[in-house]
Formats: sequence, structure tokens, C-alpha cells
Amino acid sequence: MTIRYSILVSALTLFMAFSICPKEKKANSVSLIESLHYNEQHPKYFVSAHRGGRYIKGFPENAMPTFEYTLRLVPNTFLEMDVNITSDSVLVLMHDNSLERTTTASGLVSETDWATMKKAMLRDDFGNITPFHIPEFTEVLDWARPRGVIIKVDIKRGVPYERVIRTIEAHGMTDQVILITYTAEGAAEAYSLTKEMMISASIRNMAEWQRILETGIPAQNLIAFTGTIMSEPELYQTLHANGILCILGTMGNIDNKAAAKGMSVYHDCMKAGIDVFATDYPEAAEASIRTFHP
Repeated sequence: MTIRYSILVSALTLFMAFSICPKEKKANSVSLIESLHYNEQHPKYFVSAHRGGRYIKGFPENAMPTFEYTLRLVPNTFLEMDVNITSDSVLVLMHDNSLERTTTASGLVSETDWATMKKAMLRDDFGNITPFHIPEFTEVLDWARPRGVIIKVDIKRGVPYERVIRTIEAHGMTDQVILITYTAEGAAEAYSLTKEMMISASIRNMAEWQRILETGIPAQNLIAFTGTIMSEPELYQTLHANGILCILGTMGNIDNKAAAKGMSVYHDCMKAGIDVFATDYPEAAEASIRTFHP
């Protein structure tokens, strides 16, 4: 009981410290579709916090306090999050299909109603119980909008694209959302439902690029997830020639390599054509961007 109490107190203390007088940002005056593109003359690099922040003692993934914490460390980071749906059709943030790993509850998300789920406490990545609860997606949208926070929305399997997209529209967040898709078909479905949002499409090789081309989605609506390992130079060159930014998923192998060998690991990725790091360690990735000299 003493250990658990200490964890709860520590997490609450940190959250209060990072939440006092939160910095309000102006909502973007220019949409992502107009601004989030590759420019050879003025290259920009970005960090995307995987699940909003991971491996932080006392702070669970996909949680509002963690988002606040991450933004205090890296103010301009994109926040990636997972949208799931309860048995009574409430959109919530939850990566897994089941509740055991990240909460004090049990069972499948799809078989649990919101009244039950909202009573559960979230666990951090080390299994510690925190004082924080599962957030509704609408709560996150209303928090992010006035702050100008860019969020990447990973729509989990079984969650209707249209439901998520209409919710984003209803909360005035179309200019601050990147929709994550995993197939050309998924990207095409997302684009058929909204022409106002950026779409992260899986483009890990030239064959997948060709499939995306065949969907007819304009390049201005696309940002490319190029996988979790480096791809052939031709892919980055082609995407950049079309004004499309390239995301690399560094969570896991590349993040671990950078932790062992230093910032040069991230620098090498940027030299090869990476523009966005989807990482478990946003502070380290952001530091590498600040020290990068092409």
C-alpha cells in the first residue's frame, strides 16, 4: 500500500506542477493541408509522440495528463493517440482491444460500456496504478482545439471511420488532425469522407506509393508513414518531389539504437530523407532536430 500510495502522490504532484496555468495556443490560422508539406528550400522536421507519451513513470499512454506532460517537454510535438469504441458506442482513447494491460478493469473494450469503463484507473507502462481515468475522445478534442495542438488519430479496428471523422468535424478540429490509415483502401475511405483533413498513409516502398496514386488522393492531403526501418532513397526522393513529408516510426529499434549511440542515429535518418519522427522518446528526438545541421 505504501508503494502504491507513493506512486499516486508522485503522479498527482507532477501533473499539478505541469498543469498550472497551461499555455493556451491560438488555433491554427492556416490549415494543415496548406502548411504541412515538404519544402526543399526550407525543410522542417517534426516529432510525433507515440500514444501521446510512453515509458514515463506515473503517466499512462493515451491519457490527458500525459499529453500535458509531453507538451511541456516538447511544446510543438504532434500527439498520436488511439481511438477505440465502447459497447455503447462511446469513443474513447485505448490502444489495446482489452483493458487489462493499461487499466484496473478487465474484458474487451468492445464488450464494456462507458459507465463501467470510466470508473477504471489507468496504469502506466510499468504496470503502476495511476490516479487518472480513460478519456473520452470528445474531451481530448475540446482540450486540443484552443491550444492549437496537432493530433494524429489512429482509428482502431472495428471503429467506424465516419463516426470518428464526423466527431472531429463537430468539434472544429479538422485543421488540427492527421488521420492514420494503414492501407490504400483505408486512406481512400478516409478521403471519401473528408477532403479537409490530412491523411497519414502507409507508403513503405514504391509499390505502396503506386497504390496510393491509384486512389486519386491529392498529394496535399497526404503525409507518408514509411515504416519502422529505413527505405530506399528513391522512395523519399519521390515523396519529397510530390511535396509529401516522410514519417519514420522510430519507436522500438531506432529509438533504442539512438539511446545507445547518440543523436547521430536520428541525424542520419534526417539526412536520408526523414521529416517526422514517430517516437516513444519525443524529448530526445526533438533535441536531435535542434542540433541537426544538413
